[in-house]
Amino acid sequence: MSAKEWTGLMAFWADVETDYVAEFRQWHNCEHVPERVGIPGFTVGRRYRGIGEAPMFFMTYETEDPGVLGSAPYLARLGDPTPWTRKSVARFRNSVRTIYRLEASAGSPCPTESPFLLTSRFNVAADAEAAWLDWCRETYLPGLAELDGVYRARLYALDEAGSGVETSERDLHGAEPAGQRYCAWIELAAPDLPDDAAFQGVGAGRLAECRNEISGVAWLDFVLYAPGAARRS
Repeated sequence: MSAKEWTGLMAFWADVETDYVAEFRQWHNCEHVPERVGIPGFTVGRRYRGIGEAPMFFMTYETEDPGVLGSAPYLARLGDPTPWTRKSVARFRNSVRTIYRLEASAGSPCPTESPFLLTSRFNVAADAEAAWLDWCRETYLPGLAELDGVYRARLYALDEAGSGVETSERDLHGAEPAGQRYCAWIELAAPDLPDDAAFQGVGAGRLAECRNEISGVAWLDFVLYAPGAARRS
């Protein structure tokens, strides 16, 4: 993992009421993401559109470190949502919101922006966790990153303190933290790569140790970097 990488992540999966999707995207593009990436320590905001049975949207912000997601400026915004935010998040359904810290990373980001993303949330048995994490850092993520069409592979772990903060905005959307401690984030050139034998072969055997897994692929719908934030490798 490069010392230059941003290590904080806010991840939000949600469906949006069908008749509100157009206005939701307008709100998210024009107000919400610009507002968030203007907060000190926020670096980039993205929104992905789920494919197949994945949640309708995956919304995410990277931050310089997880502490930014508990900072006074961010909590001030969460505690005083705008009228448009109040209207919009009330139309979310099946929401999951989790704060993560970066555990490991391999590969390099897409030269532009990764068009597809695989996220996988899961748990690992406590008595196997240390060995599994070593395998993930040393073998699994580097192995994925070597495949054609895979740009960067990252592993995030739950930040319990940040995920549990109660705010006015959380009262509106009702999202709870994920029931899984880990989230793998794999940047892809094509949506069907996870079905390839080579992709599946990288994790053969050890991925069976993951429990309560929820996975989905999504395509990039919107991205905005903070003013002055350079893309990190």
